[in-house]
Parts: sequence; C-alpha cells; structure tokens
Amino acid sequence: MAKNPDNEKQHYVPEVVLALYAEGAGKEKLCVFDKHTGRAFPGPMAVNKLCKEGGFYNADAPHGKVSLEKAFHHLEDEYRDVATKVIAARSLATLSPQEFGTLVSFVCVQYLRVPRLRKAFEEITKIIAHKAHSFAPTAENLHEFELGDNELRLRHLATIARGAAEGTRILAHYAWFVMETDPAHPLWISDCPVVMNNDEKSPYAGLGFASPGVQIYFPETPGLQLVCWHPLVAGRFLMDHDKHKKTVGQLKVEYALGLKANKAQLKSTIAEMEIQLKPIIEIVAAIRTGGAAKASADNVLHFNWLQFQWSHRFVLCAEGAFDVAAKMLREHPELRTGIAIKG
Repeated sequence: MAKNPDNEKQHYVPEVVLALYAEGAGKEKLCVFDKHTGRAFPGPMAVNKLCKEGGFYNADAPHGKVSLEKAFHHLEDEYRDVATKVIAARSLATLSPQEFGTLVSFVCVQYLRVPRLRKAFEEITKIIAHKAHSFAPTAENLHEFELGDNELRLRHLATIARGAAEGTRILAHYAWFVMETDPAHPLWISDCPVVMNNDEKSPYAGLGFASPGVQIYFPETPGLQLVCWHPLVAGRFLMDHDKHKKTVGQLKVEYALGLKANKAQLKSTIAEMEIQLKPIIEIVAAIRTGGAAKASADNVLHFNWLQFQWSHRFVLCAEGAFDVAAKMLREHPELRTGIAIKG
C-alpha cells in the first residue's frame, strides 16, 4: 500500500543539525528529556527518529494541497557543508560571503519552522477569540476568530515563506561569532534549537529579530555554538571593553608613577580588573573576526536554560545527564510546553 504523503514524518529540526551535534560528541544517538512527562527516554535515540511529525509542513489551501518540506532540502544540503567547515575551523572567518549567506538563511528558517512557533499562533488565536467573546458574546461571527488545525498550518507555512527573506536580511547585519565550551560543560540542543535572549527593558524588546538587544544562540555541537547579536548589543559590548581597557591603562600609569599611596592595593586592583577583562577581550576579538570565544560554566548553564525555556517538548544531549533539566521543570512547571503567550 502506498504511503499517504500527509502522514509522512517530516523533521522540524533537520536530521543534519542533529547528526552534526551527535557527531561532535562522538555519538550516533542522542538522549532525550521530555518536558511533557518530566522524564528522560529510556535510552538514546537515533537522530533520524527525533524531532519529526507526520505531515508537519503540509496543508490544504483553496487551490489544493501545499507543502514546504521539499523547499528545505537544498538549504539543508548547503548548510551541511557550511556547518562542517565552521565546526572544523572553530570560526566563521573561513566562510565565503555566499557560505555566510547560507548560514544566516538557515538560522533564520530554523527559527521559523519549529512547533513552538505554530503553538504561538494557536495561543494568540485563543487569546483573540476569548477577548472577542468577552466584548460581544452574542456575535454571530465569533467562529471566525477560532482557527482549526489546517488554518494554523497554513498561517505557519505562510510565516515561514514570508519571514525567511526579511529575517535573513536583518540577521545579516548582526554581529556573528562562535563560542566554545569545555567537555565538562556541554551545550544542550532542543526541538527549538535557535533560541533568543533579550536583556533590554523596552516594550519593543520581544518583537522579533529587529528588536533592540536581541541575542541569538544555536548549538552546532555540545562544544560549539553560533552566536549572533543585534548591533546594539555588540556595540555596547565594544564600548564597555574600550572603557574598561582605558581604566586599566590609567591605573597602570598611576602605579608606575607612584601617584597612589597604597601601591600594593592598586596592584591588586589592576590584577583583578585584568582577570575580569580577559573574557571580554576574547569576545571582542571574536566579534571583530568571527572567531571563537570561550564560554564559562555559568554561560553554558544560561545557554542550556534558554534551550529548555524555548523548547516545546524535547531537550536533547549526548550523555543523558538530565538532573538539571528535571530541576528546571520542577521549579518552572509553566514551561512544560515552552514560553507561553500572555493575553
């Protein structure tokens, strides 16, 4: 019997992403933590069986059946070559402009194509429908505010198609580099591997790629991830770096000229500031060259928290050590299905 294409399993995190992550850990399978159940899978799973759903990119349109599944294949094939090159070099500096464009496009599309975004449409629809019912409980067209599964699929597919070009254009102007971790502090990946953070206290801080202060992270392997920062974030980081470097230089002059009574205390202060400045210097160099900066254990915990927070259901890693993920879920049960849309 022929397979029904509507039920064909389609990866919302491409197999190439999961395979490169697993290979980076010297593995062929990945361990899975399920936030919905609060438990890890009994054993590692082959990457070709993970992060997929029947007919995820298929929908019925007025003019017939539509699907975006095949549209992703060429980009995924190009990304495989680019990502392999980045992982080997631990740098973006070796990429040609065309290869960099492929990388940016892939990150943008990956951000858009996951279940979390479709779930957001569903939540927004429910909020609008609820408010409409509150304002006009007897209105005859209330059903128009409620979207069924097929309508949600169509809206999601349209967002991917429309958002890919615009999102890529915006992200191309971000500051891009990579961050490395040590084997004792591996990065997680999830069913929403491209995650976003924004420390800006602004009403516009959560409105997409163009929002001031956006930071985007995407693990390539357990020891390496892509980083792209909004120009505002990178610019402030560079300014802070220059300011701290100037301060250290001034203190060194004061020490050399004996302008302070307590030279021992001044020497200690300079030493402490230079220790604090070292990771900042690394990141500045990475921003300017596309190279690698080192991530601290605290950095990795933050990045893994973002993967947990943004994931719709599954958090993945190579070793299956999910004590921290289980603790996160106990402390934040509201994240069992990811970040909720507030009405």
